[in-house]
Amino acid sequence: MLNQAMQTLVKNHSMGYYATVSPDGMPCVAPKGMSLVLDDNTLMFGEVRSPGTLQNLRHNPNVEVNFLDVLQRKALRARGQAEILDAGSSAFVQLHPNFSQWGDLAGRIKHIVKINLTQAKLITSPAYDLGADEEELEKHWKAHYANL
Repeated sequence: MLNQAMQTLVKNHSMGYYATVSPDGMPCVAPKGMSLVLDDNTLMFGEVRSPGTLQNLRHNPNVEVNFLDVLQRKALRARGQAEILDAGSSAFVQLHPNFSQWGDLAGRIKHIVKINLTQAKLITSPAYDLGADEEELEKHWKAHYANL
């Protein structure tokens, strides 16, 4: 499901924007900075201080997440069902070392949320339809952000 381009996008841009639904039916989007690809069919994030997201997922495990490469104007949209792994559980202990790249912050992870994917799609900017390529877009947007 997650091809190499999608996995690279998540690796390079690990801030995922996770959409859940509150118990009263309201959409909720929250950024999660410690997101990883576990395998071709699974994403996960380390939960540090997201009580609302956890409450929503316990009520309704359906989730959608977007990862965005702002320079190349590409995104990954993935959907699936969340599984919350509590600190101290054998699954948590097994997966926690994957978060070591975040140093001391990884020690604050209270839960690992695994997303068992049902859909994944790479989304590109309409600029590609007009003939733009990755290098051109990256150059343009780097210059844009350098001038802010």
